Amino acid sequence: MTIRYLRDAARICSSFGPGWAMRRAWVGLREGGGISRLLSPCGQWRAEPLRKRLSKGFSEAPGEFFGRWKRSGPRAFAAPGPEGFEALRARYLSLLREHCGPDAAAGIVADAERIIAGEYPFFSCRRVALGWPPDWHPGPWAAFARAHWSRVPSFSGEDDIKDCWEPGRFAAAYAFVRAYFASGDERFAEAFWTMLESWRAANPPNTGPHWRCGQEISLRVMAWVFALNAFRDSPSTTPARLAMMVGMLDEQARRIAATTDYARLQDNNHSISEGMGLWCAGLAFPELKKAAVYREKGRLLLEGEAARLIADDGSFSQMSSNYHRLMLHDYIFAIRMGASCGEELSKETLARVEKAAAFLCGTMDGRSGFAPNSGGNDGALVLPLDLCDYSDMRPVCAAAHALFRRERLFGDGPWTEDLFFLFGPESVDWPAVGAARSDLSAGRGGYYTLRGRETWAMLRCGAYRTRPRHADCLHLDIWWRGLNIAADPGSFRYFAPAPWNDGLKHTCVHNTVTVDGLDQLVQGPRFMWLEWHDARVLKEESGPGWRRIEAEHDGYLRLADPVRHRRSVTLEGEDCWIVVDELLGEGEHDLLLHWLLPDFPYRLKPDGRLLLQCEEGDVSLGIDVCGPDVRQPQISVLRADEKSCQGWISRRYGEKTPALSLSANCRCRLPATFTSTFSFAVREGVR
Repeated sequence: MTIRYLRDAARICSSFGPGWAMRRAWVGLREGGGISRLLSPCGQWRAEPLRKRLSKGFSEAPGEFFGRWKRSGPRAFAAPGPEGFEALRARYLSLLREHCGPDAAAGIVADAERIIAGEYPFFSCRRVALGWPPDWHPGPWAAFARAHWSRVPSFSGEDDIKDCWEPGRFAAAYAFVRAYFASGDERFAEAFWTMLESWRAANPPNTGPHWRCGQEISLRVMAWVFALNAFRDSPSTTPARLAMMVGMLDEQARRIAATTDYARLQDNNHSISEGMGLWCAGLAFPELKKAAVYREKGRLLLEGEAARLIADDGSFSQMSSNYHRLMLHDYIFAIRMGASCGEELSKETLARVEKAAAFLCGTMDGRSGFAPNSGGNDGALVLPLDLCDYSDMRPVCAAAHALFRRERLFGDGPWTEDLFFLFGPESVDWPAVGAARSDLSAGRGGYYTLRGRETWAMLRCGAYRTRPRHADCLHLDIWWRGLNIAADPGSFRYFAPAPWNDGLKHTCVHNTVTVDGLDQLVQGPRFMWLEWHDARVLKEESGPGWRRIEAEHDGYLRLADPVRHRRSVTLEGEDCWIVVDELLGEGEHDLLLHWLLPDFPYRLKPDGRLLLQCEEGDVSLGIDVCGPDVRQPQISVLRADEKSCQGWISRRYGEKTPALSLSANCRCRLPATFTSTFSFAVREGVR
């Protein structure tokens, strides 16, 4: 055991650098050694005077503070203006009728009613009965309800802490705001405050699972600030409740500020979310004693992490479509909050965020609005402000475009609801523009697209500069007429019984070649991959009627008989993909080429060609293998294999649906070449 730990430690130092390893070791010592309990001890909510939270000169009683906040407090997002709530609500109802359909308002109200009935939305895919107000520590998490946050594990048995955290993000606040605007019913404002008071009673400062993660706290701050603005004129928003929220935001900002070093070690959205949470807490109540500290620490995180984690090509360090959206939502919210308070982030930060939005738009399917399901996907949708599908990236892309250009990207549609809440009713009348579609070459992040008239593809190929989430180099997504024909499997769950304990991160379930049954990277502790490989695009070329990308990675050079994987992707004409995988090296190896396909009726012909019957028409996939010592490969199709992760796709956290896993297996002496050909035929009568 000791030898294994020493070997992992050496590999971590090699992959992440000794500086990172030392900082991570300090964080582990701080939490495991009890230092965190001394720095941020468990406490109790106290009915202390509001003035104890405020700077000198702001010693008002709750009633005076409330009156001044109503007059001069920040008005951001959906806050009613001088025209009053009913006028704003009338604009909202008009928007719903024009952009979302005649039944939209009733559906929004019904969703909020279900929460009050005790059914909570989880990861945008299912409802969970938690009661009203909710049980904040369901199942095994009740055992940790009075533990210091540093003593709370990330999983308990087969239970993932994300199931406990999900209602604590307060996505219900957005549902209540939308229902309040759709119906004018004060019950929804009262429901928000009831839920907030319930959370307070169940979660004393620094105690229990909901204090475990600074990002989770920050997303809760986001939801509370949004709801406070929307309900500012509601009778349910009283001086006592406002004073209560001031104290709760102050305590949570203190907790966030205490561990931002851990968040930065993640090299992902955690530090950006925490910067947003601190920034917004400091801006929402500038009267707080530490408001300036929160604002400046938030600013440093937001600006510093944009420069560090968003590349010049707009790609994001986390290598995930879903987390890219989360990062954009953090920045959109922070920038809008700053604008309402006369505070701006640097021009360099704004430029990076705009590039990040353009990048996501460039990796999105034009028909469905979906993006490839690449990287980690934990079900996060932190600004649920529309009726679009969870996987639809048009709302966030439209919001980011509106933020910088004051235009409505994609024109009319349900994503206009986001603009209303984030930018006010005047945004509904901004000019409508279409989204340009062109090939994308984001070499820094390792994303490349080729687009035809009705089909397009995205290739993952890049050198790792921050820690990877999936071992998916040279994975290829193929789309046709809005259908994800060759898909990324997603994540399903990070903690679950085998084989589902993060099982969809492995090379063998992605659309690439696995050598000798091994991942391209070496599995390390928890979410770590070690011994990062190098990958590069070798050529981007085109000719009359064709375009091609050629790339390679060296993840299998670590084998006793080293193997290099080279892949070329060619779009022939407008509707034919030719994918050539060359395995270069010596020695005999087991090779597996895998394609994850949609769960449509299919027929596997004797020659190994697969025919898929899709809604739009027919898809043909043929695979050939050649080489000096290659025998006919074994081609098989698995659908929803109960004993493995093969034949499954997960677009939402905790939800998996059947798919088709097509594998071509052979054992041979290298070199060897697989050639996969995708062709499409539109069904007669389909437009």
